[in-house]
Amino acid sequence: MRRVRLAIVGAGKMALWHLRAYRRIPQVEVVAIANPVSSRGQALARKFDIPNHFSNTHEMLQLEGVDAVDVCVPTGLHRDIVCEALDRGRHIYCEKPLGATVEDIVAIQHANRGLVVFNGFNLRFCPEYIRLGKLISAGTLGEVRLLLMTRTTRERADSYMFQQGLNAGILSEFSIHFIDLLSAWGFDDPQRVTTVGSRMFDHHVAPDTVAMNLTFPSGAMAHIVNSFGVPGVCPEFTIAGTQRVAHLRYGKVIVEDQPSNWSIHQLLWQSLRRGCVLPWRLLYNPFAGSCRHFIECVLTGETTPCDEISAGRSLSVAEAAAISYREQRAVDIDLSWPPRYLRK
Repeated sequence: MRRVRLAIVGAGKMALWHLRAYRRIPQVEVVAIANPVSSRGQALARKFDIPNHFSNTHEMLQLEGVDAVDVCVPTGLHRDIVCEALDRGRHIYCEKPLGATVEDIVAIQHANRGLVVFNGFNLRFCPEYIRLGKLISAGTLGEVRLLLMTRTTRERADSYMFQQGLNAGILSEFSIHFIDLLSAWGFDDPQRVTTVGSRMFDHHVAPDTVAMNLTFPSGAMAHIVNSFGVPGVCPEFTIAGTQRVAHLRYGKVIVEDQPSNWSIHQLLWQSLRRGCVLPWRLLYNPFAGSCRHFIECVLTGETTPCDEISAGRSLSVAEAAAISYREQRAVDIDLSWPPRYLRK
């Protein structure tokens, strides 16, 4: 059985989750890790028996015999690392967003010569989101008209999320997950976006809390709320169709009929049913599916739905949402690729 020799860049919480996932994939051998904070990189090297540790990413990328590179560093560093790795013939798993700007992603696309470039939209490969996608595509919910998508977390004051030049903002770093899920579920043609935002804490960049509204030609509407200032466990969704409603709570999907009238007994039962959900979602690695998908693509040569074009289109929506926030107006979305303003 062929094994993929993989190197990882970064030693933060994303790298830790990825390494846990790779440890359960027999076809992977993690051969190197690079991190400028040597103590963290060395700690992960010891924990996962990684033979080579580097404090310089450029030096690690020159290591012979590496098939793929997993990039788990702040977004502002993605473009240079990914392009250099591609120049050396390495397949790429890069945490989302693939670049800080659409221009970064176009540069990465131009640097690629037939290698796998996987943008880390890991939610696509988690069981609960796969089930939601099947409910929508099978018509089980009827015609979907409303999608409510919420995710919050509390970031430390020293997080790179609040450092200029390293992060791409909450819409590109956080909300983009749900933009990608909408695309995976067939809502890949948003027409217009309206975004409002605020700041919870003075040491955060503004905005750290946003509400984005997307409209689609089908008449569907997606309302996405994200915050870096509110503790949260995992995403919560409500997807309403003309026949049924699907709720996502702590990783569990609950499907309810759309009755013409709700009785008190029905309301009590559904409230109890939704409230008695244990957070079992915390018991499995949310990157297990995406890491396995990436390795399968490397081994088989199959293409990934999360390539540079998919990454660029999702980031284009996030950038349109950022314009809407800054200019306080609705913005029409142009998903042509490459973007018109970047065409030669």
